[in-house]
Amino acid sequence: MKSIKPVIYENLTNRQRMIASVEALARDDYDERVKLVKSCPKKTYKQADAAYVDMMETLLDLSLAIECDLRGQMINFLIAKVTEHEAMMVFLQSISDMKEGWKLAIEELGVNPDSLAKACQPIMHHSFDIYCTLPKPNPDKAEESRVIFSGYFEKVME
Repeated sequence: MKSIKPVIYENLTNRQRMIASVEALARDDYDERVKLVKSCPKKTYKQADAAYVDMMETLLDLSLAIECDLRGQMINFLIAKVTEHEAMMVFLQSISDMKEGWKLAIEELGVNPDSLAKACQPIMHHSFDIYCTLPKPNPDKAEESRVIFSGYFEKVME
């Protein structure tokens, strides 16, 4: 790639820098990506404690990610309901285990799972309550899920 003068990098708008960064990533041009990041203007901000903000964002992001996983399992359940009746219980059990593991991880943080569910209500779907009764969670599988979820939190809280 031809050499670009530093003054060009320094005067990019945020939108131009974002577009150039995506293009650099798309062509695996790590050097260009580094130049774009390093030439980005540096600013200082006041904000709430970063550790707190990171924990809250992680909690809400994971809530959303888990909701997506649960919806995927619900779609699998609904497909199995029509095509493979034997597989229905496998998907229901998976949903139950994942929900229980999430609940255990949340409780381990000291967060009330019901409060978190209310706080995240806009992203949560109640299809599980509408379509089926979930089986009791498998304690071993729920524990596996809890360990995974808790691992995310531990990394953020370090």
